[in-house]
Formats: sequence, C-alpha cells, structure tokens
Amino acid sequence: MFCNIFVSKLNKCDKEKGADGLCSQIEMKRIVNKRPLCFAAAMLSVGIVLGLLAVDNIISRIVLISLFFALTVTFAFIKKLKRIFYLPLAIMVGAVSFYGAHDLYIAKSVNENDTVYFATVASEILVEDDTTSFKIKNIYLNGEKLGGTARIYLSSASAPEFSAGDEVEIRGNLKSSEFNALDSYFASAFSLRNTKVGFAQQVKLMTEKQPDFMLGLEMKLKRAFYQNTKDDTASICISLIYGDKNGINQSLYDDIKLSGLAHMLAVSGSHITILAAAIAFLLNKLKVNKKLSGAIVIVLLFFYSLFCGFSPSVTRAFIMSTIFLLSATFGKKFDPLSTLSLTAILILIFQPVDLFEIGFQLSFASVLGILLFYRSFNHAFRKTGKVFSPIISTTLAANITTYPIMAQYFTVFPVFSLISNIIILPLFTFLFVLLLIFAVFVLIFPFPTILLIFDYLMIPLKAFFLAVGSLKVSGIPILPLGIMSVAYYFDVIVLSRFVFLKMRTKIALTSTFTAVCLVVALSI
Repeated sequence: MFCNIFVSKLNKCDKEKGADGLCSQIEMKRIVNKRPLCFAAAMLSVGIVLGLLAVDNIISRIVLISLFFALTVTFAFIKKLKRIFYLPLAIMVGAVSFYGAHDLYIAKSVNENDTVYFATVASEILVEDDTTSFKIKNIYLNGEKLGGTARIYLSSASAPEFSAGDEVEIRGNLKSSEFNALDSYFASAFSLRNTKVGFAQQVKLMTEKQPDFMLGLEMKLKRAFYQNTKDDTASICISLIYGDKNGINQSLYDDIKLSGLAHMLAVSGSHITILAAAIAFLLNKLKVNKKLSGAIVIVLLFFYSLFCGFSPSVTRAFIMSTIFLLSATFGKKFDPLSTLSLTAILILIFQPVDLFEIGFQLSFASVLGILLFYRSFNHAFRKTGKVFSPIISTTLAANITTYPIMAQYFTVFPVFSLISNIIILPLFTFLFVLLLIFAVFVLIFPFPTILLIFDYLMIPLKAFFLAVGSLKVSGIPILPLGIMSVAYYFDVIVLSRFVFLKMRTKIALTSTFTAVCLVVALSI
C-alpha cells in the first residue's frame, strides 16, 4: 500500500481581476478516498521492516527513531502537512515496537545445557519412533519463571509416567531459537510463544494435576474422534474444527495442498464467518433481541478463537467479525478496508514479528484481494448464478493477492484451486457446521460413538483429495518474485476500484513502476 492518501493540486488564481471580479480555482481531486487507517497500517508495516534492517546497530536505531520523530513534529506544525502527521508517527511506532519485541526476546532467551528446570505439561504426550515429545509451560529455571512455552523431546521406548497437566522436573538442555524474523517458521513460533526447544535426559513426575479447561476440552475431543473414527477421518475433522494439522499424514496433506484447499485446514475468516452466521441464524429463530444476539455471537466467537489458540489468522477474523457485529448492532457504517487496517494495526503493535508470519500474510492478503476485486469479479460472473458466482469471485480475488506469498513459500501453484473451491466449499460449510454441533454434543454427553458417521461423510472429501493429488498436472512450479513482489502489489492496488484514475493513466503508472523495479532487481 505504498501510495499517498490523495494528491491535490490547488493553485491560487492570479491577482489580476477579470470583468466579473472573480478568480479561478482548481478544485482538489482525490485519487483515493481518505482512509487514514489504511495508510497508518501501511506505514506501521514500513516501520517494522525498517526496524528489522537497523535492529543490530544502536546508532542506526537512534538515527531512525530520531528522523521520524522529527518528521512527525515537523508535519504536526505545518498547516498543509498536519493532517498526515500520523504517517511518520506510524513508521516510528512500528520501528519501536519491533525493537521492543526483539530486545525482550533476547533478554528472556535461554541456552542451558545439562540443567534442571520445572514446568507444567501443556499438551498431550506423543510417542513416535522411540521418541516422546510434549509441550510445557510455566517453566521455572533457577527459581525464575520463563515466558512462553517449549517443546520437549525425550528418548524413551516406554510410556511416560506423567500426563497433561502434571508438574514435572526435567533434566537436560533448554534453548531458545535464534531471533530471525524473516524465517517464517520462527515467526510462527514467536507468534505462538513457542520458540524454546529442550532435549531431556530425564523427566520426573512431581505433582499430578488435571489439565486446564481448554486443554482438557482439546484432549477429550481428540480422544473421542480417534477412538471412534478412522485415523485419517479424525485428523481431518480435528483440523477442520480448530486448525491442528499435526495428525494428518504427509501424503494426505500434500494432496490437500495440491487441491488448493489447504486454507480449509487453517481456522480463518471462512470458519469464523460460518460460525457467526450459524449462531446468528439460530438466535434469530429464537427471537433473541438484536443487541443481545450480537453480544452472544461475539462472546462465543471469542471462546472459539481462544480454543483455536488466537493465531494471527484467527485473531484477524475475530477482530473484523467483532467490529462488523458491533457496527450492525448499533447501526453504524462498516468500512471493511478500514476495519482490515485497524485489525492489522492492533496485531502488529503488540506482535510486530507477525508481519513475517505466513498465516498473517496469507490471511490479510486474501481479504485485501477480496475487498479489491470481489465486486468486479462478481459482476463479471453473475451469469453463473447466486451460488457459484460468489465462490468463483472470492477464489479468484484471493488468489490474485496471495500469489506472491504462495510463490515465496510453496513454489507450487494448485491448478485446480478454483474448481476445488466450487465443488468442495458448499460441502465444507455443511461439514464444518455439523462438526461443531457434534463436537459440542460429545463434550457434553457421553455418546462419542455418534462420531462414526463422519467416516462416511468424509468419503467424498477424501476421494476428491486423492483424485486431484494423483493428477500429474495438479500443481505447476512457480518462482518467487523477490523484489518484484513490491511492483506486483503496487500494480494490483493501482488497478483496483479504490484508485480513481483513468485506465490509461493506471496502465502508464503501473508500467513505469514495474520497469523501475525490474531494473533494480536485475542490478542486484
């Protein structure tokens, strides 16, 4: 979003008076609507990137912060620039927030060998290939509590004596990952506060305790599915419900990615939207007051997001849905582009490293694409009907803005993504709602055998994944765009309906900028 809020050309008339004694004046012409939040979010992102570039040099930090502080003050006192003083301020805030996140992480990093520490087991115990692994929290080392969680690995062929919720004493190594924001794996771990890894020589049970409420629900639900359905069915169901893909075998997951439906396995906007719509529909049938209904939906979405771990994509979907529901409840105008920007600001101020996390990038890029191009595509494909036109339009719009990210991280583009979404999305909506209903049922009532029905309901879905994955042309290799990604996104935004220029001007502008970026890319 590296564009100006608007470009104005306001010339004062000559002092010479005509016969009518009036002077001519050129009115302000806006290139884009005034949306301060959009440009604040863009500049906040720029500040985070600049902060990353200057993170290792204290002099560079001081110069960077001083420069944008001076610009903020200068803009605030110049009449013509006062209304955009928040732009350099946002850059400064972005850099400062990144420095804070970096320095706090470094200060709390650990690198201990052959040491003893205490913790609470915070996950189920996985035993595979003579190795036991589990997650821990409430970690105490030398009497000091460490932040975040850690994944512990223990070489053991026997079943452990401890379980989720128990307090344990661990002897072994405990190390924090090296801070590397540009590594998407690190960014994901940083977002989940799970950047520590330990290799234990011994784990000793200290106190038996029950797991906390949310972990208890998770384990009860997993146990119900895995004990009453096939493993592949259980893994898909668990992933669809709250985004845990760890149980899906690699072959099946590769087929899912090639089908272009991997987004279904990561809880995001579609999950939140379907859940909110289902709850609102039920409350409407029960004649619940509109304001009370909105409050109930928000509360239930919060607990569902908490259950899913508040990943960046879940957080984005929850905040946007909450703002939309509040706007609808109190009759206020809802601007999705500004809401998306506000959501990014709220996340990045507190978690600046999320900017480099793949889930954050895909989530925001796909929503941006839908906002920019959905209306145009929906008009173009209106003859396909009210059911298929929205699916086609949403898929194409999202693919446009997520393409550079897909090229960077996956290097393969799913050829049948559009067809897959047209065929499977209606089925996914039905299955997701049904899964939530059955999940709540088995958590309340002791009849988990009812889940057996999903072995049959998942047959079409698994068959489709297998069929698409077996095709040699299901995925085509794509190369990362590198610096040309900047030109790509600039062109996409300029060509969208939110930039009010003649098409001839847009083409000239995008062609020029793309040529400049190409020259830079070739010269590097």
